[in-house]
Amino acid sequence: KESSAASDVYKRQDEKALAVMITTGIVLLFYILKMLASLGGIFGYLKYVTIFSMYLADDVIDGGMFFIWKYPVLILAGVLLYWLSMRIFEKRDLPL
Repeated sequence: KESSAASDVYKRQDEKALAVMITTGIVLLFYILKMLASLGGIFGYLKYVTIFSMYLADDVIDGGMFFIWKYPVLILAGVLLYWLSMRIFEKRDLPL
């Protein structure tokens, strides 16, 4: 029984490590896409693909109204991702 508990701990650590790797990979991918988009040319269209293009601090600081349409998009993305994560979490068989 003790080895089973130990294997459960290692399994959870592996899942945590995998989650951290996936999250870091996604952020790095978006950052690389942003860098490529800043080069312009054939990569110019990539600026619309990154999550970093949705929030520009300069627009908020300047007080302009250009950024207003982006917040509903960010909120909607957050709500959808939260809903998706809750659906996945509900389907997991967690030992409590």
